[in-house]
Parts: sequence; structure tokens; C-alpha cells
Amino acid sequence: DGRKINALEIIKSGNFLSGIAEVSLQVQNGTYENRLILMRGETSSSINFGVKEEMIELQISDIDLSKDKIIPEHVITNTDFTALPDGYEGQRYPVIKDNCNCGVPCIRTSDFEYGTTFIVGAGHNIGIREVLLNGISTPANDMQRGWSVIQEISQSGIPYTGLEFVFPTETVESIFGDYQSAGVPWSSSDTVYARTYSLNGNNRSILQLIMELLIEDTNLGMDIIDFDLFAKSQSKTPFLKAEFLINASGSDNSTKAVEYIQSTVCQSFPMISLAYSASGIGAVITDRRLHRVAPHFIVGNSEIIDRSTGITEKSKSELYNSFTLRYSYDAANDSFRKTIFRNSTNSLLCEVSENRIGKKDYEIIDSVIIQDDSTAEYVIEWMTDHYSLPSYYMEYECISSILFKLKIGDNISITDDELGFVKEIATIEKLEYSKGKVTLGLRFWLLYKSLSKSS
Repeated sequence: DGRKINALEIIKSGNFLSGIAEVSLQVQNGTYENRLILMRGETSSSINFGVKEEMIELQISDIDLSKDKIIPEHVITNTDFTALPDGYEGQRYPVIKDNCNCGVPCIRTSDFEYGTTFIVGAGHNIGIREVLLNGISTPANDMQRGWSVIQEISQSGIPYTGLEFVFPTETVESIFGDYQSAGVPWSSSDTVYARTYSLNGNNRSILQLIMELLIEDTNLGMDIIDFDLFAKSQSKTPFLKAEFLINASGSDNSTKAVEYIQSTVCQSFPMISLAYSASGIGAVITDRRLHRVAPHFIVGNSEIIDRSTGITEKSKSELYNSFTLRYSYDAANDSFRKTIFRNSTNSLLCEVSENRIGKKDYEIIDSVIIQDDSTAEYVIEWMTDHYSLPSYYMEYECISSILFKLKIGDNISITDDELGFVKEIATIEKLEYSKGKVTLGLRFWLLYKSLSKSS
């Protein structure tokens, strides 16, 4: 209603109308923070308005983050570093989230033969645990390649942590006795990697890191985050850890926050996906094993009215019974230090699957972000528990109020007399509102349940 929002006056005051929009329910005279958000997104297409007496027309759609800013954001230039070697102009300050045990490839900022300097990463919250020169650990007090940590701010105002190496000396024997000479100069082919830690002690879970990426490294910030969905997902998992190092800089390997999460993070953690909900974007955890407190629904006698589709079995081509995960990546030596696997030799589910469909190998996962054993164990077990046997998908028609009780990724139990289901566990894959009804898409894990009973 143009009498409630005077669009023309907003524009005359120097602002524009496009931005984040939401539809919500609020108790009259109630607290704004306690409103119930039905839909949140960005204004799309054109906004049509007139004078006060005319209606304002707009559309709300999911936020398109594919066109967001490139990360890392800050660029290294020879204006900030006058001795910057050739080929380093336009590279970006690496972004390190908490710890980085794989090793940060440091960026050389001076072409001097002695007393060379390097950038480790953006910000001042970076501690140096170990420095590797050409793949070999080098102590800070080394006479030839000793180093110290520097925390500086570039000419353009970018705080960064770096390494400054000593001027090398060596003792040379002569007929007159020992004396000091300049030592070994730096070569353009020398490489420096740094294993780092967070100075403030941060060691956050992977979901906390994903949320920080979406808040800090997109242009939309906190307005797009579904905090409830993140909290629910966090409650489903153990403390899963990962190490985020983002240092791609060229046009052929640049990335953005959502792109990094979907391509790098979700490849290592297949149970995690990003999804839009009514309140914005959140991380969804799928895990059929978490059903102890799953809410129960009786088809035809609750919010679930009736089944609206047939039953679809997951394709045999999507089933696997041999899984390999390589992790604990060492960037300095470009190698993985640890491997974990599940197959018919150490997993009952894999054995049953192989007996029925033959041996099928899942593509080897080379994870550059998983470093610890417990996280690797969780990932490989999850893959075995979700990919080895068929699952079954179907959809139900529901009344609208169910939208306020459930979220994508939730596990629920279903009693359906028509199918002979009694408290069958299913995972929500679809929750879609349309014209006064909700379509609920469920994936059932029937064979996993019968196998666990027989074993």
C-alpha cells in the first residue's frame, strides 16, 4: 500500500527500493524480533509504484549468490610492495579460518637476495607453528634461513601477517682464522609454507566456518542467514572440524563464498548441503541415523493428508560399497598423510551391498580440508550408511501448518496404513508451499532398518 510506504519519497531522499524483502506474521503491537518469517529473499525484476494512493508491486526470489564478490577480496599490488617480484601482481591475500596444518603457500613480496619477506595471510589473528622452506622444516633461529613473524598494514590499509627472514651468514675458514660471509642468497624458485594457528584460540566447527563465510564474504551479510537452520544442523552432528584456506587468485581459479562451500566443502562432507528456507540460506545436515526424538505423523490423521506420488527406488547406478578418503593434506609436499577406507572387508553394509550388486567403488575423495581422524571417521561411516543400499523417495500432501514444525533435513517417523508403515523413519528432502498446501518430500531407509534387525 503506497500510503504505508511512500516509495517516491524514499527515492527523493537519496535511497533506492531494491534490497532484502520478507513476508512475515506479527502479533499486533508485538515485538518485531518475535515475528514469524514466512519468506525472505531479495527483490527481483522491477519494482512498480506510483503516488501514495497506488499499490507498490514487487517480487521476492531466492538470493543469487553466484554473482557475489570474489574471495579472497584483497589484492596484492606493487603499489603496496615496491619490491614485489614479477608475476605476483594481482595475487590475493590468503584467507585462513582458524588453523591451517596443511601449510599456507606464502607469497613473496620482495625480490631481494637477502632478508626476503613473505605474506602468510590477511589479518593479525595468525600464529606461526612451523615454517617449511622447500618442503623442509626450518627453525626460527636458523643462521641461514631464520625468520620472525611480522604484523603489518599495507599502504592501502590491509592488515596482514607475514614472515621476515634473516640476512644469512656463514662461517668460512681462512688462513687468518674464521670470518663471516654473506651466506646463501635466495633463489626465485625457493618456496615457503607456514603451518598456522589462531592466536585467539578459535577452533570452530565446520558449520560455524560456513556461516562466517556467508556472513563476512558475501555482500548481503547477516540478512540472508537462517540461524535456526544452522543451529538445528549443528545439533545433529558431532564437532566436525575442517580447515579453510582460500588463496585462489587467478581468473581461472577464483572463487566465491557459496562456490567454495559447494565445490570444496560439500565434496569432503557429502552430508552437508546449502538450502534456502523461508528465512534465508542455511546448511542442511542429512543423517538417517539421528531419529531418537523424531516427531511422529500418522497419514490421514495429522498434518499429513495423503500420499501424492508413487515410490521411487534409488538407482543402482547411485549405489556403492567401497569408499576411500584421503586426508591430512600436506601442501608443502603436495601429498596426503592419511587414508581411511570402508569396503566388504570391514563393513557389514558394504558386504551385503557387494553381494547383491557386485563391487562398486565410489570416487576417491581427496580432502584438502579434513585433518583430524575423528572427522574422517564420521565422513566415511556416513557414506557407508547412506550410499550402500537403495533408499525410497515419495511425496505427501500436507496442510500448511506443517511448514512451521519441520525443516529440510529433519528426520520424522511415519505411520501409513496403506503402505503398511509403522513408525518408519524418513528424511525430509522437500518442503514446498503452494496454494494453501505443502508438498512434503520424504526419503525412507527401509532396507537399512531391516538389515539392522536381522543382524
